[in-house]
Amino acid sequence: MTANIPTAAIYVDYQKAYDKVWHKGLIVKLNRLNISAGLLKLIISWLSDRCAYVVFGSSRSGTFPIHVGLPQ
Repeated sequence: MTANIPTAAIYVDYQKAYDKVWHKGLIVKLNRLNISAGLLKLIISWLSDRCAYVVFGSSRSGTFPIHVGLPQ
């Protein structure tokens, strides 16, 4: 930049990337990578039966299943 030469830059925002991970797709891809069965079972357990709810002020929604996004 000091030599006044054009410079290219690429910026990648990974902040929302974890919010868009599809659980079943991730498991299929990890299985195709031949990760160990024990580790795959651990990841499946970590992602299975996840639920969430929304709190707004003093109101709370019912729970709903989560099929996309990773716990952070």
